[in-house]
Amino acid sequence: METTGTFKLIKTVLKTEGYNLNKMRDTIYLLSSKANCYQFLDRVTYEKIISGEITF
Repeated sequence: METTGTFKLIKTVLKTEGYNLNKMRDTIYLLSSKANCYQFLDRVTYEKIISGEITF
C-alpha cells in the first residue's frame, strides 16, 4: 500500500480501487459468515457479490 511521507494511507488510491478485482493489486479477503473465517475473494465470489447473490 502506498503511504505519504508521514506513513498515512493514500486514500484516493484506495477509493478508486475499491474492491474491484480488475483494479486491485493486492489480495482481498472477506469474512464469510457461513464458514466463520476469512476467505480469498476470487472472481466467482466477486461476481456473486456484484449480482446480489451474496450479501453482507
